[in-house]
Amino acid sequence: MIFAYRAEFPEIALQLREASSREQLIALRERNVDVAFLVRTNVAEGADTLELWRERAYLVLPAGHPIAGQPSITLDELSMEQFIVRGSDADLMNAAWLFGRFSVNARDVRITPHNVSRDTLIGMVGAGFGLAVVCEAAAQTLYPHVIFRPIAPADAEIPITLAWLPDNDNPALRRFVSFVRTFAFDKVHDDSGAD
Repeated sequence: MIFAYRAEFPEIALQLREASSREQLIALRERNVDVAFLVRTNVAEGADTLELWRERAYLVLPAGHPIAGQPSITLDELSMEQFIVRGSDADLMNAAWLFGRFSVNARDVRITPHNVSRDTLIGMVGAGFGLAVVCEAAAQTLYPHVIFRPIAPADAEIPITLAWLPDNDNPALRRFVSFVRTFAFDKVHDDSGAD
């Protein structure tokens, strides 16, 4: 989506900032950013939101894990495993939401937060710290010593949402939101097979 936007509007300068959903919402409210891309969050008090798409949830496990050869894995198979997440409140809530929705044994899951980046977290899986759950986009990158497997069922998806302040009158923001709205609409209809 960012590539398509830059191709259509090369004259508009974009500055990207990587941060957790919580940090992005703070920056949005402080007007340090015009938009926030949020994982799972569809309610951002005082902001307008738009669900952009859903990404399949993937399990990250060490390459030598006993179930690494399975084509997909249910979270119930992992009820006694140690999971690691990035240390933000949002990541802990996202993990709790995912396990609560797709696992009948959610109370048995052990989750330990670490104040690290996503790349470091995936590397920690390879080093034996525990398993992790990521969005499909992360599973498209090669990392040493880890395997990515889709989480079953197929609707184990994580929503990605755009948020912006409704009183922000930046014309570039309005153009971006309009473009993203069309992009999200087209993506939903392309994925569903509709014309």
